[in-house]
Amino acid sequence: MRKQSIAALATLAALSVAPLAASAQTAWVRSIPLKLAQEAANAALAECQKQGAHPSVGVMDVFGEMKVMLVDDNATLLSQKALPKIMYLALMLPSSTATVYGRPEPFGPPEIGPSSGVFDRIAPGKTLDAPGAIPIKIGAVVIGAIGVNGGASGVMDDACAQAGIAKIADRLK
Repeated sequence: MRKQSIAALATLAALSVAPLAASAQTAWVRSIPLKLAQEAANAALAECQKQGAHPSVGVMDVFGEMKVMLVDDNATLLSQKALPKIMYLALMLPSSTATVYGRPEPFGPPEIGPSSGVFDRIAPGKTLDAPGAIPIKIGAVVIGAIGVNGGASGVMDDACAQAGIAKIADRLK
């Protein structure tokens, strides 16, 4: 009986220490701060509006959640609904959705590769293959994504997203 009690106490002690060992290995994840997300989105929207476009602009955090979304008064419903899916793809790649497939403008046929349904199998219904979204990085670490949809072309969407990143680039450290 005494041996069973000692064995039970040893097991209980081991189980109670296991969570402590696991918590000592906590990973910290950086995500884009709200202030920077707002500045980047405003800069991207202003760039597109300067060129006569009426887009939807958004910034997504590293977890795939919308941090900021700005919708021009004349933006289409399609641009609003498609934007989160385009930004989610940029987080998953993680590179610009405009350059990863090397598609000509206007959109050419998709090339064989990741665009042929791989990401849709990983995250069903969460991604959309279109230009205009770029991951926001500190060095090689992705902290979010910015996206623009509804400009005159995918090239314009991408350029406006780049303008948003350029606005905050000096503080991405």
